[in-house]
Amino acid sequence: MGQRLGDLLIERGLLTPSQLKTALRTQEFFGGHLGSILIELGFLDERTLGETLARSAGVRYAPSDLLVDIPEEVIRAVPAKVAERHKAVPIRIQDKRLHLAMLNPRDLLSLDEVAYLTGMIVVPYVAPEYRIYEALERYYHLGRLRPERINVTGKVDPQDLVHEEAQSAASGTPSRGSRPSPHGSVGLDGLPLDAEVDLAGASFAGAAPPPRTEQILDQLPRSLSEWREGAGTQDLPVAAPPLPASPPLRPARREPAPVSAAAAPAPVAAPSRDPLHETAQRLLAAETREDIAEILLNATGRFFRRRLLFVVQKDRIVGWDGWGDQVAREKVKNVLLPVESLSLFTPVRSSATPFRGPVADLPANRRLFEDLGMKPPPEMALLPLLIKDRVVAVLYGDNGSAPLSILDMEQLRRQTLQAAMALEILILRTKILSV
Repeated sequence: MGQRLGDLLIERGLLTPSQLKTALRTQEFFGGHLGSILIELGFLDERTLGETLARSAGVRYAPSDLLVDIPEEVIRAVPAKVAERHKAVPIRIQDKRLHLAMLNPRDLLSLDEVAYLTGMIVVPYVAPEYRIYEALERYYHLGRLRPERINVTGKVDPQDLVHEEAQSAASGTPSRGSRPSPHGSVGLDGLPLDAEVDLAGASFAGAAPPPRTEQILDQLPRSLSEWREGAGTQDLPVAAPPLPASPPLRPARREPAPVSAAAAPAPVAAPSRDPLHETAQRLLAAETREDIAEILLNATGRFFRRRLLFVVQKDRIVGWDGWGDQVAREKVKNVLLPVESLSLFTPVRSSATPFRGPVADLPANRRLFEDLGMKPPPEMALLPLLIKDRVVAVLYGDNGSAPLSILDMEQLRRQTLQAAMALEILILRTKILSV
């Protein structure tokens, strides 16, 4: 289907072979519908895509305005389970005809079932994947059905903001149209990230507790599970154990043999310092999230010349802090990127695992580095900070114009986990003070 759509667009002169190749590569890596990717890459607008799909299927195109303010009696005509199964949304009833927006209007079985259930003649329309899923969620309250929308431009659709503002007013959650205030969810309020302290548990508001990270990781810093659940779990060290104390004195000690003047004593080697242990000790003493950022950025300086931290919120990615060559901290703190943007953060957010590689040439990435006042490096590394398996922040590192050297990923993984645990401890402290 995707390839046929691409060929059709090329035949009509609406897409070049090079653009199709780029879109297919993006689809292979990030997933999603080809039409949505073509829109977000800026190769097509939504109407051109919809009209092309309509010509291909031999039906009418349902633009986004037809999917807004659908009367309740029209929605009730098609049961929620049927609408979800066939990816179809009723948009109008007229003269015993049901006008139906569909993802695949050529599915005759779907058309027959809807016609049988409603007792009406079905007039099919086609709409882009994202608009169908959006309408199913809005009118049938089915929860999140759609894959995350890919937004590579960083721009927000005004149509989306209308719906989000309405949902925001009802739920009290901020919409993505507004940047958080300096003293709000990303300010100097003592709370890590944009979390609201939940007195029932040390979690971020709205986050369902997924499987515990400690159960699948080994040789990591000490777990907080005993604090949360009161269950006895195996203690895991914060870092490598400290150096053993000097051995006890023997009952009978021999006098050392005299040393000749020619034989100079060998210098005594200083005890090795464990960076993980030192980082852990500093994080335990941290009192604010700014302290935690400073400690992590300092600790990872031996791996990267430039280190940046970003906060991952529900609908946006916000700059936290940064250190290193040609890093302007104020510019880092002014970064604001829609979380749905197809960017260098996308694979880390979706997989919750580290990433190392080049910076993809995407509009959102170009805008990010322009805002940072930095040139994209030949290679970068991204490491997620997780709380209860949710990515709450991302550590970015590069060596400027030089490629990365050999990285000790285990050390970096443990340092980011230590920092995430320090953030969680900060939440617990705030909860204790608020009781």
